[in-house]
Amino acid sequence: AAILLSDPGRAVVAAPLLRIRVTKLDRILPAYLNWYLRQQDAQIYLTSRAKGTAQKMISKQTLDGLEVALPPLPIQAQIVTLAKLATHEQHLLHTLASKRKQYISTLMMQLAKGFRI
Repeated sequence: AAILLSDPGRAVVAAPLLRIRVTKLDRILPAYLNWYLRQQDAQIYLTSRAKGTAQKMISKQTLDGLEVALPPLPIQAQIVTLAKLATHEQHLLHTLASKRKQYISTLMMQLAKGFRI
């Protein structure tokens, strides 16, 4: 799933892609729908109804049948913000772990070469 932030103009969506256009912005935020479609409940629903052997496809009818929980818009905005913060936190934790591993590796190499720490 992806969100277009501006109108792409005259664009054609190639099969097997489906374009979802949010027309009722007073009921659902596009970013919330994007988040919702990536959640486990939605993924289980979509995966269980995907068809095909080599390439699994989701039909428009399957997508139409997905029930999307619609909390009030302020709650949707909070969910989107929290999801962004959680993603940023995961990125920071990954960076921290990588730098820590590099630091410890450097310390061990210095010890191996007889340097004092």
